[in-house]
Amino acid sequence: GIPTAGRDEFAALRLALPRQRPLQQVFARFGEILASGGSSADSLRPLLQNLAQAEDIARGDTRKQALQDSGQFLERRLQGDAPSSELRRDLKANLLQLLAALDRSSEDDDLAHQAEAALARIQLHQLAAAAPDYAPPAWAGEIPLRHGEQVDVCRLRIDRDGSHGAEGGQTGWSTWISLDLKSLGPLHARLTLNGLALSTTLWAES
Repeated sequence: GIPTAGRDEFAALRLALPRQRPLQQVFARFGEILASGGSSADSLRPLLQNLAQAEDIARGDTRKQALQDSGQFLERRLQGDAPSSELRRDLKANLLQLLAALDRSSEDDDLAHQAEAALARIQLHQLAAAAPDYAPPAWAGEIPLRHGEQVDVCRLRIDRDGSHGAEGGQTGWSTWISLDLKSLGPLHARLTLNGLALSTTLWAES
């Protein structure tokens, strides 16, 4: 059976699973809504403008900020009394503000549905990160990056690397990065850290 500590998470997981959609699909639909114009596009535009820009992600401070703004740390940041200025780019906060601002007219139905699917997706990642102690340590998330009028979604997963083990008592870790670019197609990278040794594997799908 499921340990008591995990029952609430399991119940939330059952609610989020059927409602969520990968952020790549959600933002593709957001792009179509933006291109169509109208009140839905006007409501959506501030959220898209608050996304990190893809060309800036090479900087370490920008990568850290984009990760913090992924939406998965919103509640923790609120508990820490983070000033509202620090939450301006938080994806979950912006999705919640978007839903609150919609008048739920027939024109806004699709936009509301997409925003709810994105929120459920973020919640799914949060539940996975908060898994009980019996689950293997892992963190997964998705970070949308703005490139002009286009949005690409970077998928991240960080695992404790049991296959390579810990050399000299040190823990090995692997980071998986996937990015589906319209111009190049899906690109993947795996970075493995074992002690002081770092290895990188890159590949693309044809």
